[in-house]
Amino acid sequence: MSRCPKCFKDTMALALFVTPDEIIVCPHCNTLLQVEIIQYNNNIRACFIEREKTTLRQVTKHLFNRYISLAQKFNTTEPGTEVIKLCKEGIAQINNHPIDKLNRWLGYVQGVLITCDVTTVMKERDYSRPLFHAAYKYEGIEIPQTKEIN
Repeated sequence: MSRCPKCFKDTMALALFVTPDEIIVCPHCNTLLQVEIIQYNNNIRACFIEREKTTLRQVTKHLFNRYISLAQKFNTTEPGTEVIKLCKEGIAQINNHPIDKLNRWLGYVQGVLITCDVTTVMKERDYSRPLFHAAYKYEGIEIPQTKEIN
């Protein structure tokens, strides 16, 4: 059983869908995790290590992947298809396009998903904020002051 090293809750279901280079977020405590494959005798096991070294590009790629999953709730409707195409292009260009361009694409995708009631501003803020703050910290960027908008 793979457990989050911070909250110790089961994360095995997540281990089945990630590669060693990917980051994921523990659904229980929002800790950034990276899968590590361990081979002992003839057994291969996936476990998670807490990831503190996360870049803005890794976070952006992770969010594009998240939004592909959310957009699939549209089935084959036009907004979902458009969002999925844009997210796939963002992933393909993650190391080529300027990060500000990729983040504008993320904002557009978030706006479509929120407008179509697939997610909310609050859910996405609560999900993405710890990811971006960890990346800012790692890259030496000052974390912006948080303002609550009611």
